Amino acid sequence: MNTKILKQKILAELLTNDEWKTVKLGDVGHWQAGTTPSRTNKKYYEKGIIPWLKTGDLNDGFVSEVPEKITELAMQECRQLKLHPKGSVAIALYGATIGKCGIFDIETTTNQACLVCRPNELTYNIFLFYFLVSKNDYFKEAAGGGAQPNISKDIVIKTEIPLPPLSVQKSIVNRIERLFAEIDRIETARQVLLQLVKTAKQKTLQLAITGELTNADTSTWKTVKLGEVCELVYGNSLTKQNRVNGNVPVFGSNGQIGTHNISITEGNTIIIGRKGSIGEVHYSKSPCWVIDTAYYVKIKCNINTEFLYMLLGYLQLNRLNKATAIPGLNRDDVYEISIPLPPLSVQQQIVEKIERIFTEIETIEKLIRN
Repeated sequence: MNTKILKQKILAELLTNDEWKTVKLGDVGHWQAGTTPSRTNKKYYEKGIIPWLKTGDLNDGFVSEVPEKITELAMQECRQLKLHPKGSVAIALYGATIGKCGIFDIETTTNQACLVCRPNELTYNIFLFYFLVSKNDYFKEAAGGGAQPNISKDIVIKTEIPLPPLSVQKSIVNRIERLFAEIDRIETARQVLLQLVKTAKQKTLQLAITGELTNADTSTWKTVKLGEVCELVYGNSLTKQNRVNGNVPVFGSNGQIGTHNISITEGNTIIIGRKGSIGEVHYSKSPCWVIDTAYYVKIKCNINTEFLYMLLGYLQLNRLNKATAIPGLNRDDVYEISIPLPPLSVQQQIVEKIERIFTEIETIEKLIRN
């Protein structure tokens, strides 16, 4: 369930009615953009106490805190700066946050990328806010492409809005917020269920490696270090531009990222994230190409590849991250991990049992996600 799409559908349905009069956004209040006081003048910022909002502070909801502040001197010398009252509604005009909206729960100034409306007495500010949110895709399309897509104040104020009487606006907002609260409640419950699914998989793997899943006699099992049974091999760089269209999957630390016409591995392959999404474990049922953000596993001794894949997934290798800036996985740390090693026949039994259980769990997971 995509809650964002569902909420947009609700807004599209509830904010449109052929019987309402249509006006321009410019008619529902006073619109004004702000400015950026010169960064070279420290007196505009040092010890400032007046909130100064940037587009990154807009969250498609109430804005109750703004991290950056400016001074009274900035207000006096930068004429485009205005202190907007609580209840004002803002929309981002350009940049990565274009179309993002917010309602001020504080008094604040803004930079030039924010267009702010102080609604008139015929316009309910939250109704206006929801209308702007509903037009997010429209404004993004109006901005066009380019390195710095933008919409102008003119585009915004000339956009038409169906505007019912004030009492109707408030009634519609109440209905929207009841529906949104219900959607959020369902989504929270869905996330709890998905976490239970994840926990069920992890518990299954735990039972498998202790022998409980198959009622195995663990007295015949060995304890070895990962470095004794496998080798982690660095992947090879392969940019998107250098890939040749083919049927060979290309893997990185996040999983499959494309295809190529040749492989660097033989047979079924275990892939482990080395940089970025470190410790993430993936499985290819065919030869593949692994890029340099990941390792691929070479088997050294008699161990079932799928058993090792499931075991590595259970070990949560991301806990081995020691890097500070860019997460990284040192294969020497992996080699030192001790693992149980049952006979090959038992490994195969464990794999078959896990696959049956995982199939059932994943059927439930699919129902939850959809």
